[in-house]
Amino acid sequence: MNKKDAKIEIAKSKDIRSLEYLSNDKDYEVRAAVALNPNTPVNILKKLAEDNKLYKYSSSTEASLNS
Repeated sequence: MNKKDAKIEIAKSKDIRSLEYLSNDKDYEVRAAVALNPNTPVNILKKLAEDNKLYKYSSSTEASLNS
C-alpha cells in the first residue's frame, strides 16, 4: 500500500482530527475521500465544497474510493 492509498483509508475513518487534517491534503483524491465520508463534519464539507479540483474527478474515481 502506498502513502496515498493509506491516506485514503484513513479518510474513511470516524476520526475527526484525521478528517480535518486530510481535508487539506495536496492530493485531490485524498480530499475527495474525506468529502465522501458520511462522518465528515459539515464545516469540513463546506470548505471542501469550494475545492474546484473535487468537481473534476470522475465517477470511476468515486467508485474506487468507495471500494
